[in-house]
Amino acid sequence: MSLSTSPQSGLGISLSWKTASGGTFASLVQLLDDAEFDGFDTTIINLPTLAVGTMAKAPGRTDNGTFTGSCYLVFADAGVTELMALGSSKATIYWQVMLNDGSSPTTGSTYAFQGFISNLKPGNFSGDDAPHLDFTIAISGAITATAGT
Repeated sequence: MSLSTSPQSGLGISLSWKTASGGTFASLVQLLDDAEFDGFDTTIINLPTLAVGTMAKAPGRTDNGTFTGSCYLVFADAGVTELMALGSSKATIYWQVMLNDGSSPTTGSTYAFQGFISNLKPGNFSGDDAPHLDFTIAISGAITATAGT
């Protein structure tokens, strides 16, 4: 399988985790096609100078926001059980989102960051589709993006 150069859909995008900075990420769940970062916002600091007729600005701190996603709610699945336990623990851990654009299922482009689960929402009990577990991870610190191979 060669490296994909076209846009990817949600199918095959995975969420992994680990508790320490070293070592490798453990696969947690496959994400449904509605996962996303909510944006990376940098504070604007105004630098007013009375003698100048224009406003100078400088960048402040960057808030990397949150990552939201969902997976199928299957209580017998170890990843779903772990995701719910991590939500209850309020622990800040290391996360990795892997896209499906690599030459194999384990070599896709990644986004790595630290954060904690700030919201869990089991739902879609309508009977029209399988139940989902929606979640939000509050990002603490920087995000590292790495191209797939």
